Amino acid sequence: MVSPRYRFILIASVFLVLFGCIKRSYAQSAVAPMGPRMYGDISITTDYIEKGLTQSDHQPAINTGLGYWFGPQGRLGVLASSVKYDDDAATVRMHGFVEYKFIFTPNADLRFRNDFIRYFGSGQRDNILIQLDQNFFGYHILFERDDNFEGTKTNRNWFGFQKDWPMWTTYQLNVTVGYSMVEVSGLNNFFDSRVGLSYNTSSISVGLYHTYNSQSSQFGDQGKMAFLLGFTAKF
Repeated sequence: MVSPRYRFILIASVFLVLFGCIKRSYAQSAVAPMGPRMYGDISITTDYIEKGLTQSDHQPAINTGLGYWFGPQGRLGVLASSVKYDDDAATVRMHGFVEYKFIFTPNADLRFRNDFIRYFGSGQRDNILIQLDQNFFGYHILFERDDNFEGTKTNRNWFGFQKDWPMWTTYQLNVTVGYSMVEVSGLNNFFDSRVGLSYNTSSISVGLYHTYNSQSSQFGDQGKMAFLLGFTAKF
C-alpha cells in the first residue's frame, strides 16, 4: 500500500505537470510578464531544512506551489510540502498565503506576507507566520514571527539577512543568515545559516547548499549541520 507521503508526491507531481500543460496552451493569450498571471513551481531536495532545522528528518522532500500575481506588487498562493518528524505524525504541510510589496524606488521595496499553515496527519504544528522583507539594492533585511515554533505552542521571532551574489552568467552565491529568539523553556536562542551555489534560468534552478545551527545539540538530529541538493522547475 502506498504511504500518504508518497501518495502526496505522486498527486502533486501529476497536478503540476497538468498545470504546466494548461499554462503553455494559453501562452499566446497571456499578458505581459509583469501583469496579472498564474504561476507554479515544483522542487525536489535531498533534505528540507528551514532556518537550521530539518522538516523531513534529513530525508528527500518535495515542495510545490501555485499562485496568482495580480501585478508586480500583490499575489495569492498555496504551497504544499512533504514533511517528517520523529515526534509528530504529520506528513504534509499546506500553506495558504497573501503577499503585498510596497515599491518605493526601483531598488527599494518592502514585502509583507502572511501564511496560514496546516499539517495533515497531525495538527500539533499548525501555525501562522507573519513575514517582512526590506530590500535595498538586493540586500534583504528579514523578519518572521511564528506563533507555534516547532509545535511547542510558543512564539519564535526570527531576524535575518539574505543576499544573492551573481557569479558568472547564470550562477549565484546564495547567503542567508538568521537569529531565532525562542520562548520555549530550556531552549536557547540560536543562529542559523544557509550558504550555497545555484544555477538559475527562467525555468529551472539547481543548487548545492550547506546549513548550520549554532545550538544544534538542543535539537538533536533535527538541527545538525547538513549539505543538500535542490532542483526547482518553474511554470
